[in-house]
Amino acid sequence: MKNLKLLVFVLFATATLSAQELTKTAVPQSFTEGLLKEYPKAQNIEWKRNGNDFKVTFDVGNMEREVWFNREGTKVRVEKEITHVELPSALVNLLKTQYADYRVDAVESNEKEGVTTYKVELEKGWNEEIEITFTSTGKVLNIYKD
Repeated sequence: MKNLKLLVFVLFATATLSAQELTKTAVPQSFTEGLLKEYPKAQNIEWKRNGNDFKVTFDVGNMEREVWFNREGTKVRVEKEITHVELPSALVNLLKTQYADYRVDAVESNEKEGVTTYKVELEKGWNEEIEITFTSTGKVLNIYKD
């Protein structure tokens, strides 16, 4: 039991040290200016630092976004909540035909290195959930069943 408590403490301390929440003044001004230029309606902005990289979480309307920057200020990843109508038509058609019994619960796009993938959470009834990651053409990259 003592070892378990020590392990939990070490994991918590590592997580705390690896992703530190930052005040606005601790973030390079060019990052905050660039963010507000690209997302002028950004609200609830929270910056974190993980090693040399910066991650900013914010809302646009009622949709959450996460953007990662390297230390030079280059955007390296964008993850955002989207509506199912924003999915590529190939995915919409695939969901209608292969997952007609499911309801779309949440959709997220993830852009990294010029490639966009989509994570779709589907529900069927009260206790069946599937999370599928697709390419924009409908190729399944990962399926997680809960």
